[in-house]
Amino acid sequence: MEAHIEANGPLRAASAELVLDIANGWSNLTDYSDCPIHFLGVFAALVAHGGEMPMQDLARATGRSGSSITRAVVKLGAGSFRAPGYGWLEAREDPQWRRRKLVRLTESGRQVAKSLIDLVAHGVQRCCAADVEGTGQADPDPGSAAAVRREAATV
Repeated sequence: MEAHIEANGPLRAASAELVLDIANGWSNLTDYSDCPIHFLGVFAALVAHGGEMPMQDLARATGRSGSSITRAVVKLGAGSFRAPGYGWLEAREDPQWRRRKLVRLTESGRQVAKSLIDLVAHGVQRCCAADVEGTGQADPDPGSAAAVRREAATV
């Protein structure tokens, strides 16, 4: 069954476009057949937590199982002997607790994160403009897209 959500008003329409832009951005960066959209959640959680975190915490942050996180890290990382990965993440042993794995963004992963954050910032800007358009009120935070981009600079 196909779900249909009507975009009532400019803000909802701009928000729906933003979700579509993010999904399309992800599919343009990856081969969706072997890199499902929930891997974007793993990648985004890592970005949101400063670019490095223990694998267990990544599982908690995304609500995914440990095996699901491992699959995502392998594919978004170096890959396996069967298939190459994207090289955006790397997992290594935690020097303070050898049983724990730390996952972190590579330089390539940081570049991808910045691209996705720019995409989101552009969408936030559209949403803010749509909100102003739809309500007739001034944008309460005209620098919101700029704030997203500033945050991206810290990744």
